[in-house]
Amino acid sequence: MRHDPDDEKMLYLLSIAFVLPILVWLVAIGKAMGWI
Repeated sequence: MRHDPDDEKMLYLLSIAFVLPILVWLVAIGKAMGWI
């Protein structure tokens, strides 16, 4: 199995697409609760 750089890039983009909304959601809750 050869290692494809494009696969790595896709994984990277997927992880960003997955983590970013969670971070935004956490910040929004933190602001609403008055933590931040």
